[in-house]
Amino acid sequence: MDQSRINKLYQSVSKQNWEDMMGLISSKDKDVMLLLHPISVHKDNIVHLAVHSKKKKPLNQILEFVDKNMRHSFTSSVNAYGNTVMHEAAICRNLEAVQLLVAENKELLRLENDSGETPLFRAAAYGNTEIVKFLAYHENEIVTNFEKKKQLKDHHRKRNDDTSILRVAVKGKHFGTALELLKLDPELAKLEDKDGSTDLYYLLHKMSSSLKSGYRMNIWEKILYFCLPIGCGNNDEADNIQTRRLPQWTTFQTRRLEVSHLIYLSIWRFIIAGCPVVKRIWKEKRGYKLASKLADELVNKDKSILDEEEEKEKEKERRNIPLFAAIKKGNTKIFKSILKKYPQALELVDHRKQNILHVAATYRQKEIFNFVKGKEIQKNRLARQIDINGYTILHCVADMEYYEGGTGPPYHLLREELEWFDSVEEITPTYYTMLETNNKMTAWDFFKITHENQRQEAQKCIKNTCQLCIAVAILVFFFVLAAAAFTVPGGGGSGTINSDYGSTLPILLLLLGSRNPPFFLFFTVPDIIALSCSLTAAVMFLSLSHTLPLKWRYFLVRIPRQLRLGFALLFVSVATTMLAFASTVYLIIIHHHDSEELQRRWRMNLVCSTAFLPLSLFSLTYFPLFRSFIQVLKNIFDLLLRFLRFLGKLISPNFRKTRE
Repeated sequence: MDQSRINKLYQSVSKQNWEDMMGLISSKDKDVMLLLHPISVHKDNIVHLAVHSKKKKPLNQILEFVDKNMRHSFTSSVNAYGNTVMHEAAICRNLEAVQLLVAENKELLRLENDSGETPLFRAAAYGNTEIVKFLAYHENEIVTNFEKKKQLKDHHRKRNDDTSILRVAVKGKHFGTALELLKLDPELAKLEDKDGSTDLYYLLHKMSSSLKSGYRMNIWEKILYFCLPIGCGNNDEADNIQTRRLPQWTTFQTRRLEVSHLIYLSIWRFIIAGCPVVKRIWKEKRGYKLASKLADELVNKDKSILDEEEEKEKEKERRNIPLFAAIKKGNTKIFKSILKKYPQALELVDHRKQNILHVAATYRQKEIFNFVKGKEIQKNRLARQIDINGYTILHCVADMEYYEGGTGPPYHLLREELEWFDSVEEITPTYYTMLETNNKMTAWDFFKITHENQRQEAQKCIKNTCQLCIAVAILVFFFVLAAAAFTVPGGGGSGTINSDYGSTLPILLLLLGSRNPPFFLFFTVPDIIALSCSLTAAVMFLSLSHTLPLKWRYFLVRIPRQLRLGFALLFVSVATTMLAFASTVYLIIIHHHDSEELQRRWRMNLVCSTAFLPLSLFSLTYFPLFRSFIQVLKNIFDLLLRFLRFLGKLISPNFRKTRE
């Protein structure tokens, strides 16, 4: 075959112009060797590329040029990777071509490529669920093992590098295909790779993001995520909601409900087909549901979670424990599912002699830690264990190797670490708090060493925050409030109210008379509050910035309390400043009023709304400060409530009788 003809064939395939491709293959090409001639850099011949049409017609037309006696060797030709035409058809989801090839040459089912992969294996790797089911249910591809359990033939189960067919489906996030494989061969859940990890461990450790529901979404996407139905079926090829056929034996009432449900699903199918955003969210939700279902199936079938064979335990260290992988990724649902199936797994230890509490403390998994904390007997037993490095569970809190940080300023993160240390210390035996590691360090000494950089960052952040807040407080006081305090709206008048000191009433108050005296009071009170709060906040932040370096325990209670109170005072000063400004504007408007009442009201509403715009922007920009303000109010309310309860006990008759 000349090069120009090869180029034309390749261009026809690239443009998916299958009619031109068939036109280039004439009856004179009955020489099989010419049809097998490679036309791509990967040594693909025309039959390898023809299956990418996702139809059987191009392949069928090519096979018609080949004698039936030669079709066996023709379809068995391989490319540079050892892939036959069956491998290529399984990859590109050409089910019709697969069916045609199986009818022509059944040996293709068992042929492996250079990586030791059969066509069934490749179909699973690319999530082609329908092809997987067709090839697996073909005759003699499912056998019965010595335990009288059904499973796939061995050449389908693993490739050369010991990776299982289930693992490649999980790696590709083809969870529907993985579920179908478990139906075909439940024993796949027990297979381990060369590192000794099962597919459950891999799913929990490497694919943990697939087991999180609706993450990285805004509020509207989460609402849509909650409402979307996922349909039925495990087909990974589906790009919309799948429905099932109604059985004929159902009652009229049941059938009517099913029809209503089908109409409901059809509406969602129409929305998904026309809206890419909805389709993306649907795919994410469907993937999460299938992944969760797969995890539950693997928990029920994976016997390596709790291996009771002591001899096997001595030969192989327990490194890849699925339960520990669930703890590390914070997957509480799977963690509880495993413990429900295997309660004894609560006391498992890994190759470093670390138990569940060690891992939960290291990875800051508070929910799992509190779950174990609620089990009194197991908690006491686990809290006494020490790993091979001499670490107690309290030492694991100080370990920063797997610390991923959090959200918030550095001083907030350090406070969380100190609170976590105290939480773990509560269940640690008193004697263990002074135990030293192999490096001769107690838990607290180890904590101070590993968190020193975090403390320095926290002190720097506090200093910068205090300086900025002091600047804002002083700015509010000098440039806004001081001017407003000594220059009342409208200026001073000549009406003397005290001849000895020459005091006068404000002009607007004299002109308005007794019509609007509350608005002058509404101006004066916020003005005084703003002055007091801004000065108090400035003094508080100034005292905090001059207490550096700060002690460790200050970050736990004292500093957060001072910062919250300072932020609250600063927020109140800005808010009352806006109130004073708005009242001033109102007083001026009602003095210089227009003849038209409606026009005056609209102008007043517009100006007053504009006056509160800076406060709104301040609240949105510094929302954490507003949260601190709310927290301060909540603390004050709780304190008053406790005081009132105490007073109630003092004055109650029963309390007095018990005292007597």
